[in-house]
Amino acid sequence: MLTFIDMTTTQSERPAWSLSASPSPSQRAETDPLPRRILDSMGGVVVEMDADGCIQFMNRACTKLVGTSLNAMIGQDVRMLFANPEEVHVLTRGLEALRSGRAGQIHLEMHWVRDDAPPRLLEGTCTARRPTPDADVESLVLVGIDVTERRDMERDMTALNTSERRSVSQSLHESLGMQLAATAMHVQNLKAAVERGESCTADDLDAISNAIREGVDSARELSHELLPVSLQQDRLSEALSDLAHEADRHGPGRCTFVGASDLPTVRDAAVAMHLHRIAEEAVANAHEHATPTHTGIRLHATSRALVLTIHNDGSTWHPEQHDRTPSNCGKGLSRMRYRAHLIGATFHIDHSQGTTTATCRLPLRRISAA
Repeated sequence: MLTFIDMTTTQSERPAWSLSASPSPSQRAETDPLPRRILDSMGGVVVEMDADGCIQFMNRACTKLVGTSLNAMIGQDVRMLFANPEEVHVLTRGLEALRSGRAGQIHLEMHWVRDDAPPRLLEGTCTARRPTPDADVESLVLVGIDVTERRDMERDMTALNTSERRSVSQSLHESLGMQLAATAMHVQNLKAAVERGESCTADDLDAISNAIREGVDSARELSHELLPVSLQQDRLSEALSDLAHEADRHGPGRCTFVGASDLPTVRDAAVAMHLHRIAEEAVANAHEHATPTHTGIRLHATSRALVLTIHNDGSTWHPEQHDRTPSNCGKGLSRMRYRAHLIGATFHIDHSQGTTTATCRLPLRRISAA
């Protein structure tokens, strides 16, 4: 079942009775646009309150989030769920704006408390329901989604990017910078020698040429760490093949790449980079946690999607267990899911016959849209 809630209007066209009311079965069948059974099937949080903010109804996702039953929450002020006093103040002002008609909808970011776990961050909207546009507020409906993991992953990705930039910066300073400084010093010494009347030999020029060539090679290697040239040139298969070759050289077992012919071209470098990073993370996770004898990277296309799979025959590990811990494996899986989400792809892990397979499926329409 696929359900949506459009909270962009004030819902003035909705029926006058509330979700918490008890209409007759025939009235509910004729007028209820969002019956409770549908609300309970939703993954998002739905809370209905009276005009003062007292809870009248919560769907199952909400009771699960706060760790209590619906009966225990009926009549409670919704602000008791907020962990941050400043957010309580923001909600209070927002409710006043909704009741007075100054706003038809307010956007909220809320840290909701739990007795058995740290607060969860929700992002959503609160909307006023009125029988008619000029009537008093009948009820308030809050709809939100839990974005705790997404925000944690954004911070993790930011920290990862900062670490990568720091590593490249250090390499530029310690490797390329020092190499160029030594070359410049050599040129200065040679200049001083020429000014003294000494001759400049071919060997001296060869030494300078070799130093410059080594600097160019170092710069190329550093640029490849940021974004492989093949990705910049719309050659995702070539980049994945290079990744497999490097993993085959340094990994615990063999690593191979298989790319289908006539693949759609991924022209957006950012999309290609995320696919490449997903494969890179999957291979690194397999080598670190599964010690496989063979890791395979495959890229092929169906009639609807570009499909990237990374499989290994190492020891079976379960992502659900790792996701509940701060392990590198759990973070790696979260990063892969996050990257897939950014480009509109799906990502999942499968275990079958001693093989673990990570699959990223990117709809072809996303490639053209990018």
